[in-house]
Parts: sequence; C-alpha cells; structure tokens
Amino acid sequence: MANELKVIVYMTAILGTGYGLMKYTVPDEEQIKKRLDPALRKEYDQIKAANREKGQKMMDLIREAAESDRPAWEVANQKRQ
Repeated sequence: MANELKVIVYMTAILGTGYGLMKYTVPDEEQIKKRLDPALRKEYDQIKAANREKGQKMMDLIREAAESDRPAWEVANQKRQ
C-alpha cells in the first residue's frame, strides 16, 4: 500500500510540474500576436478573417444539406452553379 501511495504522489508531482512549466513557458495567442511585425499582424488578421468566413460558409452549407432531403454533394454543387 505504501508503494502505491508513493507512486501516486510522485506521479502527481511530475504531472503538476510539467503542467506548470507548460503554462509558464508557452505564450498564448495574444502574446504571440503582440510580438509580430505590424505587416505580419495585418496579414495574420486577414488570413484569420478569411478562414472564419470559409468556416461560416461551410456551416451554412451543412445546415442547408441537413434540412433538405438531398445528398450534401448535390446541395454543394447547386450552390457552386
């Protein structure tokens, strides 16, 4: 029983230390964005907006396909034309 307790204590300490180091050393998205050159930051914002728009179009297409009785590829082909 004592060995199992030691293993649990050591495992918790190792995992906690690893998680703490990760949180302390890895920057979040806002910190990375602040460090970027203004031109790169502008490009990043444009790419992020374009990706958001693509994702929204895909979600709209999925909703429309879910509401209809036709296959998703027919709905997508109809939208393209």
